[in-house]
Amino acid sequence: MSGGSYDYFCSKVSDFIQQLKDNEEFYERDSKWENDHYPTVPRVWNREAKVWIEGEEAEKIIAQAHLERRWFMELLEHVATVAHDIEWVDSGDYGPGDEVFSLAKLKEFIKSTA
Repeated sequence: MSGGSYDYFCSKVSDFIQQLKDNEEFYERDSKWENDHYPTVPRVWNREAKVWIEGEEAEKIIAQAHLERRWFMELLEHVATVAHDIEWVDSGDYGPGDEVFSLAKLKEFIKSTA
């Protein structure tokens, strides 16, 4: 058996990461709402308070969102590696315990960014 014991879940995670990366430019541009219906100043909708946040405060939130998204993508890259290794171990392509090394890297990443 060659991988695939979990329907290649690791590939789905990798595809999601790539889609997030592909959308980064759109995300930044769209946050400024540059069209005929909205002002060109950055705006963020605060769902809890049900108000728009604009200007410098919105720019700070958007910048923070970019950092958080990049962190999330990096986390998912580790998750995809772990998922790959577990899938290959469970399908018999890797030996038992081979996933421990990628799990250790994931744990180290989480500790180092907490």
